[in-house]
Amino acid sequence: MIGTDKLPAPAAQTWAGVAILLSKGLSALPLSARWGLLWGAIFGIVVTLLEKNFPKMRKYLPSPTAMGIAFVIPAFNSVSMFIGALIAYILEKRKPEMSDNFTVPVASGLIAGESIMGILVAILIAFQFM
Repeated sequence: MIGTDKLPAPAAQTWAGVAILLSKGLSALPLSARWGLLWGAIFGIVVTLLEKNFPKMRKYLPSPTAMGIAFVIPAFNSVSMFIGALIAYILEKRKPEMSDNFTVPVASGLIAGESIMGILVAILIAFQFM
């Protein structure tokens, strides 16, 4: 069931792809994936070099790490992270003390809650309750 619409498990699929790549080499990847790998690597290297050589441009450049993560997780996760970060930013500007006390615990609780629900759904599917 892992990798299907019912249980997509994008992180597991990503690591499975890495395992296949490491065990079988680049030839195990489709040609389009090899091109994507090349262009992603070039993008990451160029942005990193620009950050290092032109520090004043840094605030205008995308984070290579964030871009990499965005490409391996579903879009709804990226959008959720953006919305959460925007709420945290607004809270930090308007109520700094409240932000210091609640941003990390609330975000951690949301992440843990989603993970626990994912496990619960997987168990329900495994025992055919769903």
